[in-house]
Amino acid sequence: MSNRICFVMPTMSGGGAERVVSVLANEFIKAGYDVTLMLTNSTQIVYDLDKRIHIDTGCVTRKLGFIGQVRAIREKMKAVPEMAFISMMDNQNLFTLLAGIGQKNKVIISQRNDPHRAFGNRRFISKIHPWLYTCADKVVFQTYDARDFYPKYARRKYHVILNPLNEKLPIREVSNRSKRVVTVCRLHAQKNLALAIDAFKELNSRFPEYVFEIYGEGEKENELRRHVHDIGLDGKVLFKGFRKDIYDCIYDATMFVLSSDFEGLSNSMIEALALGIPTIATDCPIGGSRMVIENGVNGYLVPIRNKERLADAMIDIASHPDVQRRFSEQSSLLRQKLSAPSIARQWLSVITIMHRFRLKMKEK
Repeated sequence: MSNRICFVMPTMSGGGAERVVSVLANEFIKAGYDVTLMLTNSTQIVYDLDKRIHIDTGCVTRKLGFIGQVRAIREKMKAVPEMAFISMMDNQNLFTLLAGIGQKNKVIISQRNDPHRAFGNRRFISKIHPWLYTCADKVVFQTYDARDFYPKYARRKYHVILNPLNEKLPIREVSNRSKRVVTVCRLHAQKNLALAIDAFKELNSRFPEYVFEIYGEGEKENELRRHVHDIGLDGKVLFKGFRKDIYDCIYDATMFVLSSDFEGLSNSMIEALALGIPTIATDCPIGGSRMVIENGVNGYLVPIRNKERLADAMIDIASHPDVQRRFSEQSSLLRQKLSAPSIARQWLSVITIMHRFRLKMKEK
């Protein structure tokens, strides 16, 4: 089996899929694979990558558009026909699939979000993309709900693999939790942070010593700041920006909140759970939260866009230290299941399965 793998990504400037790629690429290198990271839109890399990973920025430096990117990916495929290509973003998935037409390379694509919302307002592509995705050699999903959206006739190509935890995730014993609610996410409409802020207001009316810290950046920041001011929470809701030392910032918080309207599998949520932070998440499409949270056992699941249920869950955790301890103990058990080596092995098994299938076809 070839040991050459190429990740095709628009950027590595931050985000869930980008973090997963960084973890997998590092693990593949450790396992003896030759790994290339092909960037198509930006050369910025905010994650720590093994120095042995080859970085290909040709698409960026040549400022290639859609057709140019497809050609560039195809040229790389022709040059290294034994190399497997992995893509994780919708547009990039299509570009990589088009580039692979007629090539010997194996192409793996991954759906990282709610497939009902794939490709946004581009209705034609949105409707036909499920059938286009079946042209890949393998398709990896984060949840069974996402998998079940796609045509059943290609089920043999589908695999469900959870996200890996960052190998640098610290282990911390916390005896006294700080009076903080935290979240870590992009400040985008999808995350519905206004809901979390409104629910926090209910918590703060009962427990005025609490603050809500929001870590992340995005186009909704100014709008959210205005909302905080309008409802009288200045000094109580704090915008902390992007932090590389995020684990040091949040590990002793009383609770972590994910208020998304839709989500694949939130990396910040699984990291909060593994850190032992009592966690509340909306049970949003496409089922990522319920893949790791058992309601009332290691965290709380609440309906999307339901301020009252979210506020009740926040108040319950703040009111009951025994709930905090139970959630912390139970949720930290995810560490082994979602360890980087464990998840990397599952991805490598997909590549191995493809190789074995190809050998069987040759034998026939």
